[in-house]
Amino acid sequence: MRKMLRGLKLKVSGKSYKRYEMAVRSLLAQFAASSLCLTPPFALMLLAVGKFENGQILVQISFAIASLHSSVNAVVLIFTTLPYRRFVFQKSQKVFRMPTTT
Repeated sequence: MRKMLRGLKLKVSGKSYKRYEMAVRSLLAQFAASSLCLTPPFALMLLAVGKFENGQILVQISFAIASLHSSVNAVVLIFTTLPYRRFVFQKSQKVFRMPTTT
């Protein structure tokens, strides 16, 4: 995708290119966050191959990590997409603004 994007650089405006680049970066980051869903199968595979006394704890930890997938994906989306990032920071400034007293 990045190689195709570089070929597109000469054909589109700079602003459009930055938007496309941001979208590709966001998609790649979300894909990396999706790897959390693969934690339980890999943990089960490790248990099947190796002999662990406390294997149930490993599976419970892996399921706990996998359950974070949607939260991590939302945070990645916010931090890698400029409009969402602006919206969240703008709202947080309004919420956490300290009142001025004279």
